[in-house]
Amino acid sequence: MAVRRLFPSMRVLFVSGCREAAELIAGAPLDWIKLPSYESQVVDGKSRGKEGCSRFSSKEIGIIRGELIRAIVRTHDPRCVLVDHSPQGKHRELLPALRDGEPGRIKWVLGMRAVIGDVNSVWSEMALSTFKAHYQGIVWYGDSTILGDDPLRNIFRRYGVRPLEVGYVSRMQELIHLDQDLKETAGKDVAGTVSVPWMGESTSSLLREISKGLEMLGDRHGQWHLYLGFRVIEETEPEVKEALKAMPFCIVRQVGPRYIKSLLNSKVSLIYGGYNSLTDVLCARRPSVVVLRGMQDREQEDHVAKLADYTGNLVFLEDRDADSERLYRELRSLLDSAAPAGRGVNLNGAENTAKVLAGLMEGP
Repeated sequence: MAVRRLFPSMRVLFVSGCREAAELIAGAPLDWIKLPSYESQVVDGKSRGKEGCSRFSSKEIGIIRGELIRAIVRTHDPRCVLVDHSPQGKHRELLPALRDGEPGRIKWVLGMRAVIGDVNSVWSEMALSTFKAHYQGIVWYGDSTILGDDPLRNIFRRYGVRPLEVGYVSRMQELIHLDQDLKETAGKDVAGTVSVPWMGESTSSLLREISKGLEMLGDRHGQWHLYLGFRVIEETEPEVKEALKAMPFCIVRQVGPRYIKSLLNSKVSLIYGGYNSLTDVLCARRPSVVVLRGMQDREQEDHVAKLADYTGNLVFLEDRDADSERLYRELRSLLDSAAPAGRGVNLNGAENTAKVLAGLMEGP
């Protein structure tokens, strides 16, 4: 989105397995290709693959995606490819395209998240050998003012390359550039926005507790807007969905473009602590309750704790501790205290990365 905004003559293609990709990029002038999706489940704090909607295993989808990506690269003949997170792909699906064609013809760049955690596809020998053989550099989507230098040092120790710090990548910031009315109409007339975009071990029970907590809060602060992912809507127990629908001050929708405007017009928010949800509330500067999944590597806990210390307007708790009383107290406290917006975080990662990619393509 940032490349299309800053360099409108450049040809850009977005390739993703995300089911909600079309909704997430909203009205951006960006074309995209949808790959078959991986499905995963969290068991005892670890993410594991499982058979998805296409009925293929994770390994089979990796093979299918590998051939599709190779065909896309052959057909579109890009000068540069920006890869998310792991050099070889989650299940090695980038290897066919990386090994195909003339060496050095395509400039491959790796984009790495602010806090990576114990992810084998990032730290493995396969990741290192793939990077050394094919990649030109690394951009780091973080802010060392908040997170310190350890993430950068860890990447350098593993890959032997100093990452370029670009800042957090904020989808919301790009959508605001695209539609200034989003920011100008923000009036804080919504009590709160709740985002539960994907299923985890405790998501069903969390939604039940959220429903009870919102019932206790009532409509005294305004409406509550809930945005749920496709699988969340499909798999949540009917009685929980009925309980939410029965409250006239609660509006339940699938994750989509309206979420951004809702968040900008909210007094507070309640989110799961994924990277994109965090950058949304940081961009909107909303006081927020952040629910964490309790993964074994504690990546989310470490990340959100540092952000909370810096901004001063984030409260976080693990999903297994998020009972209705606790949620009620935390949201009520944020609503009653009129918490300040908090200090700003560097959210210019998209724009800075776009300029890096454009600079790489200035040569032959």
